[in-house]
Amino acid sequence: MENNVEQNILKRSSRKLIIFEIVCVALIIGLIGYTYSFFNVTATNDSVIYGEAASVNLSLTVEKLAPSTNKGLVPQLDQYITSAVIGRNGSCVDDNNNNVCQVYKITVTNSGASVHVNGTLTLSAKNNPNLKWAIISGTTNPTLVSSVNPYSYVKLTENELYNSNESKDYYIVLWISETGTIQTDQGGFSGVVTVGDTESVELPTVSKSSLAMLGLTENDTVLTTFTNTSKNDGTTGIYKAEDDLGESYYFRGNVTNNYVKFAGYYWRIIRINGDGTIRMIYDGTSAHDNGESSTDRQISTSAFNSSTNDNAYIGYMYGTAGSTTYEVVHANINSSTIKTVLDNWYKTNLISYSSLIADSGFCGDRSLSDGLGYGKNWTKYGAWNRLRDNKEPQFVCPQNNDLYTTTTSTKGNKALTYPIGLITADEVAHAGGVHHLSNNNYYLSNWPYFWTMSPAFILGDQKIAIFANTSNGEMDNIYVNYSRNANVVANPVINIKSTVAITGGDGTKNNPYVIKTN
Repeated sequence: MENNVEQNILKRSSRKLIIFEIVCVALIIGLIGYTYSFFNVTATNDSVIYGEAASVNLSLTVEKLAPSTNKGLVPQLDQYITSAVIGRNGSCVDDNNNNVCQVYKITVTNSGASVHVNGTLTLSAKNNPNLKWAIISGTTNPTLVSSVNPYSYVKLTENELYNSNESKDYYIVLWISETGTIQTDQGGFSGVVTVGDTESVELPTVSKSSLAMLGLTENDTVLTTFTNTSKNDGTTGIYKAEDDLGESYYFRGNVTNNYVKFAGYYWRIIRINGDGTIRMIYDGTSAHDNGESSTDRQISTSAFNSSTNDNAYIGYMYGTAGSTTYEVVHANINSSTIKTVLDNWYKTNLISYSSLIADSGFCGDRSLSDGLGYGKNWTKYGAWNRLRDNKEPQFVCPQNNDLYTTTTSTKGNKALTYPIGLITADEVAHAGGVHHLSNNNYYLSNWPYFWTMSPAFILGDQKIAIFANTSNGEMDNIYVNYSRNANVVANPVINIKSTVAITGGDGTKNNPYVIKTN
């Protein structure tokens, strides 16, 4: 079979940056466990870029170096990619004359005054889930210069000094990663190389890279007012806010592009964390419409805590009830009732997927806005002030002791055995909920009443309240033992690693993102 090699030469010029775009076509032939994916491009871009000073001139060319023949690619094991570049019968050709990779040389030339340069590489390949790439030192005795990356929006170079009349080469290798199973990589993919001075080219954060991996973009508006529900203020989409880890991208309003299928269950993305991990809330054994009420959208009913006569029981974990010091009462020693429910569910349903689940933390904020925080003393906690009084939700956890992470973490309180928790009231507010205002038109509405991790207040014996979300989308405060006479449910929240591969889907109910699990 002969394949026609298509060349797509795209020239763009602007005042400060240059973008080189590769458009590729993939042809898939599945043969007994192998995937042959054809993609080939030869293209150049010789546009001139002008910086703020006329003396800044950059030019960019991209050249395909290997392989020399235009055949389909046989999947390649990641750990042998540098050997594959050398090849047995020529670069990127194995001993059976199969093409196993492609190598591109990117040349950037500065013909003006010295300038510091940023560069990015964006690869998009929704239906080629096993496409990977890395920066290498060249084609002769190559070594890895970067880590092995799945396709996404990533940094090529950062603040690199280019002297006058200086050229530099970058080498990237692309391949289909061998999974050991029958592979179904199919469809097209595209690549974009962008270089320019440091003012014109913004380097991607890890969270922005994860957003790009899902094929999503954020709303340019930064929301600063949360006095109205998303329904009342008309906000729907993906927005940006700071968290403990960097820039977080959260879903708000009546979104329909945050469905995920993972570990045999359906989930909804709450947000992309600042470290690029994906925070998701459980949504059942089948996908549900926004506003749909179903008992499938829970793992069980549960009290938050069965005891109610001390500030200690406001916590997802707690210390010694009856103590007269805040630190002892809120030490992370004992598990709450709902934490035990979640831990047991994780052990039964998610333990085999632990390698894909991140330890990004869960904030059960016990900071004080008023009161002493121990015994039966009247106390208001931080979220009460933020969400009920001021309507100012935040993702940053006020106290390290309240950022629940596992014992192996490098951050937080290191108190958890399993990386599972609950949504926070601040996350509900960012999603579109407001304290004591109904909202039947966002992705968290018309679920059963479900708990958050966020303490509200204690008014004395028997009156310890946690924020929860009601079935009409209203954020409320509910006594910790309330499930004894009403159905308040546990909806697990987990974080998925940023390095996972998305094997398909567009995030909609009928075509959710599917996370590769083998």
